[in-house]
Amino acid sequence: MVVLGDEGMDVDHLHRATQPTLNRIGSILTDKATEKAPEGVSPTR
Repeated sequence: MVVLGDEGMDVDHLHRATQPTLNRIGSILTDKATEKAPEGVSPTR
C-alpha cells in the first residue's frame, strides 16, 4: 500500500482507517496460504 501525503496529513487517522484493510491482507497472506487452494488454482507461497 502506498500513501502520498503532505505536512498537514493526519497520520493517526490514516493508521486507524487502514487497519481493517491491512488486517485483512495479513490474514489472507498467513491463514489462507496454509489452506488447500480451490480446484484448478495453484497455491502461492
